[in-house]
Amino acid sequence: MTNKEIATTILTEQYKLAGLTIEQAKALTNKEFNNFSLTPDIHLKWYVWAVGFVKQKRKSWPAVRCKKEVGMLDFQHGLNVYYDRKN
Repeated sequence: MTNKEIATTILTEQYKLAGLTIEQAKALTNKEFNNFSLTPDIHLKWYVWAVGFVKQKRKSWPAVRCKKEVGMLDFQHGLNVYYDRKN
């Protein structure tokens, strides 16, 4: 699996959690894309899954690198995380 395929798979799974397909996400404007978000709990579950997925596909990478790669992918192309500040 290429790095692009891994990234696409990871982002597809994140977008599914918000009810989007990757094609729909690509078609959105930045403003529309920013209207979609995940809760912190769902985001954490996705992040743990994504790091494990990368670790499985790139066995030679240490866990720290997997976390950094997923973090940067999430930062560049991921959905917002909605923190309820009312409580």
